[in-house]
Amino acid sequence: MRRQLAIIGLGLLLSGCGAPLLSLDVTVDGEITTGDEHNLDSNGYMFYYDLYRFQGTAGASFEVEIESREGDPVHFQINDLDLDLSSGSGTATAVFRTLESRAYSCDVYLRSDYVGSGSSYRLTLRRP
Repeated sequence: MRRQLAIIGLGLLLSGCGAPLLSLDVTVDGEITTGDEHNLDSNGYMFYYDLYRFQGTAGASFEVEIESREGDPVHFQINDLDLDLSSGSGTATAVFRTLESRAYSCDVYLRSDYVGSGSSYRLTLRRP
């Protein structure tokens, strides 16, 4: 029984079910720190990230806005939709369409050499 619960827990974690749900038209103030989830990329760079999820509708359009509060190049990404949006040193927006009616996982990430004492961001998801 304990093993079954561990497998179910791992499945929920991997599917993004433990990530906070983004609500439309609500701005999230977040901060990326060295205590966040992290991974090495194929070039050996360490990236720190905050995971989120949102509910998509088949064929629906959404607009995302990501703002770097300290000028760090914060990124917003949805792997399933091949979307990777960089704030540069300010604010960036993108319109995208969801293909299916389901929950989508997304994340805000930053390369480790930019993660400092204050790598904060603002994230807003809305319908255009």
